Amino acid sequence: MQHPRTQAPPVSVTVAGTAMYTLRQIDEWLGRPKGTAFRAFKALRREGGLLEGRDFLRLDADGHGGWIEQRRAQGQVYRSTIHVVVFTAEAVERLHGRVANIPDRG
Repeated sequence: MQHPRTQAPPVSVTVAGTAMYTLRQIDEWLGRPKGTAFRAFKALRREGGLLEGRDFLRLDADGHGGWIEQRRAQGQVYRSTIHVVVFTAEAVERLHGRVANIPDRG
């Protein structure tokens, strides 16, 4: 059973002219605890369901530190985030389907 989305979609972040979403935005949108979207991401990537450059981008702190700091200040990434992974809207839909199989940690 899929968890319902608890609020309107978050405002996307723009990366290289593309609307994308952070892990924090996805967790909050789906009403799930921190780390749920990341665990779904790891599982889908391991299975070949998400491809870097098509479905998501990894932004390293070395090259994107200022951008990451801005997103942190705006509450769009977790405070502890060093490197950011951002997802296309299509990838978010796949993550949403997978999140249903991820138990809450607690």
